[in-house]
Order: sequence, then structure tokens, then C-alpha cells
Amino acid sequence: MLHKLKQAAHALLAIPKEIHAIRYLRRTKDLRIKNSAVPYVSQFATPELIDDILNGKIPADQDPNWEVFGYETKSESGFWATRQCGVACAKMLIDTRAKTDVSMAQLCKECEMIGGYNRAMDTGWYYKPLAQLLRSYGLRTSIASHLSINRLVMSIANGANVIASVNPQIIRDDENITNTERSGHLVLVVGFEIKNHQIQNLIIHNPSGRTKQSRVFATVPASRFISSYGKLGIIVY
Repeated sequence: MLHKLKQAAHALLAIPKEIHAIRYLRRTKDLRIKNSAVPYVSQFATPELIDDILNGKIPADQDPNWEVFGYETKSESGFWATRQCGVACAKMLIDTRAKTDVSMAQLCKECEMIGGYNRAMDTGWYYKPLAQLLRSYGLRTSIASHLSINRLVMSIANGANVIASVNPQIIRDDENITNTERSGHLVLVVGFEIKNHQIQNLIIHNPSGRTKQSRVFATVPASRFISSYGKLGIIVY
């Protein structure tokens, strides 16, 4: 009951921000923004093998470049490879804003230690610890629920990037969609395209894109993004 009341309260608080975002779209006829300064980071050591790993042709712990993320063993690298989407998104921003080259293994360790991932239950990444990790490297963050695509786009227009919760299969446009829940994966939204006052596309870095085109500055139609999007995210400045 308390959880539902909190959700309702968050939804009410989001209404003025949503109105502001709609007004922004009405004022904006055509616009394309892409934060080209943000480097891409894959959650897999060898991005070219993502398709084969996701299809089960190659075990994640058999990636020949498993050491590049700083893990001490193949098994540890393989465990995190299919789980470290949130940290990959965080690293993209930390590399950009903090001008540091901390390893994925170190970031996973730091975030897990503050409750970002529950290894026993195999669940995460949790937003508060992930935001805390980003703040520890000097970034400003805001966790947003009921974050509509309109508000997300306006955040990008105001200079932010957004770590967004999506369905991994839908966002990749997989041939076989076995799960339609709007969650389960995190991507970094780094841009958008507006035409005739309508959001046409989102531009994302997807840590688990099957092809380079679906990984790095991938253009995702707004309709597909919306169908995969859980309206949850971390706005990062």
C-alpha cells in the first residue's frame, strides 16, 4: 500500500515537469543533438562476439580478451559480462566527465560494495548505489521515476545524459522477443532527433548491441524505444 502511495505521489510531482517538456517540444520544430564526446564502452570484452555470446555459441567466460576489464579470472569476467550493463554506462560517463581510466572490474567492485548488485539473489543494478558511484567520481545525478520520453529528451537538450531502463531484446530489435517487460537492461541515451515537433529517434550507447550500428551512437526509433522503456533512469550532468 505504501509503495503504491509513493508511486502516486511521484506521478503527481512529475506532472508540472511533463507539461514543461511538452511545451518545449511545441517550441522545437527540428533539432538533432548527439553528445559525441561520450566514448562507447561495451559490457563484453570483445564487442564483435556479442551476437555469438547472446546466442549461446560462445560462453561469456571464453571471451579471448577477458582480461581487458581488469578481472583476475575468466570465471569472474564471464559472470559480470552479462550483468555489467549499468557499470558500462557509468564508465562511459566517468571516462568523459572525470577524465579517469578506472577499470570495469574496479567499478563493479565499488558499486557492489555499496549495494549496487546483490550477487546472492543475482539482482541489480540498483539506482541509488549506481548514482552514488557516479557522484563519488564527481558527477551530478538525479534518479527519476515516471521519466517520460518527453522529459528524457528535454534533459538531454539541457546538457545531461540519461542511463535508462529498457528491455534488452526490444531495444536491440531482436528477431525473437521472449520477454516484453520494460526493464532488465540499462543503456546510455546521448542524443535525439526531433522533426516537426515530434520525437523521431533516440541516440544511444547500448553496452550489449549485437552489431556496431546497434551499439555505438545507435539510432533507435522513438516508437521502439517507448515500447522497451520502463520510464526509470538516472539523469547525469
